[in-house]
Amino acid sequence: MHIGKKILAFIAGFCLPAVVIVSYCLGCWYDHRIDLLRQDSAKHELANIQQQFQIDVSRLTFLNNIYALPLSQFDEDQLKKLESSWHESAISANLGWYILRDGELQSFSPINIL
Repeated sequence: MHIGKKILAFIAGFCLPAVVIVSYCLGCWYDHRIDLLRQDSAKHELANIQQQFQIDVSRLTFLNNIYALPLSQFDEDQLKKLESSWHESAISANLGWYILRDGELQSFSPINIL
């Protein structure tokens, strides 16, 4: 057998299959690594969402503790004065306000639309 045929047999029998196997393994490793990065990114995003949710809940609880008790002790005249000043303010167009009356959540003086 000539040396050229031996080199050709070595390349065709060993080198090409080795390159194909190495390429396939690197492709599998790359896909696995991408999946891990996606999972880590999703976990990080969910943790951020959960943290922001907890911050929002604690802020709402804080605001509820500050405002709920004083507003629940208002009589009807004080509520009507508050209602009129609320509707006169510019913020009332962009912010909804609710009051707990008799165990039910009611919109603060709902506007009647004709």
